[in-house]
Amino acid sequence: MAFDEFGVRRVTAGCFADNPASVRVLEKAGMRREGHSVRDAWHAELGWIDGYEYALLAEEWPTSARR
Repeated sequence: MAFDEFGVRRVTAGCFADNPASVRVLEKAGMRREGHSVRDAWHAELGWIDGYEYALLAEEWPTSARR
């Protein structure tokens, strides 16, 4: 939707580094990890924890996945 309907060139997403389910979702969507930040995100139970930043360009999004 972001690429086809809104004409976005780049989509980014972030997640806690210790959340393997979020990592799997982003990587399964075809996003690549572009950054690892040390203790940059506040978690209410764990305190300051690491974060990952992911991105995907419009030309990397598979045409077959578009509706």
